[in-house]
Amino acid sequence: MRNEPLLTIGIPSYNRPKKLEELLDQLSAGLEAERFNVLLVDDGDNPQTLAVAAKFMERPGFSYLKNETNIGYARSFCRLIQQCPSEYLLATGDDDLVETANLERIEAVLQEKRPDFACPIYLLGGQIYRGVSVDRTILPAEYILCSGHAPGLVYRAEAFRPLLPVLHKRVEQRKSDAFCYPQVLCAIAALLQERQAVFLGVASAYDNESLPSDLTDSGGGRYWDYESRLQQFAAFDEFIANFPAAHESARAEMLRAHRSNFIHRVIFAWSQNDPASEARFERLMIRNQIARKMPRKLKELVKMALRSNA
Repeated sequence: MRNEPLLTIGIPSYNRPKKLEELLDQLSAGLEAERFNVLLVDDGDNPQTLAVAAKFMERPGFSYLKNETNIGYARSFCRLIQQCPSEYLLATGDDDLVETANLERIEAVLQEKRPDFACPIYLLGGQIYRGVSVDRTILPAEYILCSGHAPGLVYRAEAFRPLLPVLHKRVEQRKSDAFCYPQVLCAIAALLQERQAVFLGVASAYDNESLPSDLTDSGGGRYWDYESRLQQFAAFDEFIANFPAAHESARAEMLRAHRSNFIHRVIFAWSQNDPASEARFERLMIRNQIARKMPRKLKELVKMALRSNA
């Protein structure tokens, strides 16, 4: 009789059957079926995705869930957490690959430390793109460093299920933080509530000739564009400022880091378009309902940073 594994590999997939097949082939070859589950959430409309999944249906611990309609990345991410059959979920993209040789090491750390959230290394082109090279505790100011890139992050499913209604509500409200970066909200919640959150100095996932992102913001635009970054800036600021915190010092540390880090993201996105004048910035602020609700000091901070970059 099969004992329930500690770790499930979760994959939200959207119309990428070829890359998905490469990932599932890799997992099938590199994982002991008795030790790890695989959970696939299909959010697309390509029948080839089901055909690919059918090849693995007989594998012990493999589960396929089909969304009735396209519900988007954030809701599919929530479904992975809700339906995860194991204590821990390692979520990865369908165009990434998993460092299967390192999973036993990751599993051993999870068994020993029982963290609520873990950030292993993600490799891009063989180099560290996310994470750090040593095992250590994550600090509140490092919330984006540990979660800004989603593939290969690890969640204790039970710890984050109570957060799912919050994530769903923010998606329904079309908040850009939840729409584009639900994993970051998980990290923020864990760090503000002083749950155990750790960096793992070992890689869990790496790129597989990543395809252009299909992820859009809450308005259907590119999530890396200037206006989208501005919406994200305001939404994250509001979430960090209001989510219950164990100690206000953690919130203050995180807000300082957020306002510094995201200004650079906004400026970078702005610089990729035609250079925006201060007048254009003002028009965007007026038109953007979310950004308009930013505290006055925060608006001035962004405007000052934009002027200095002009």
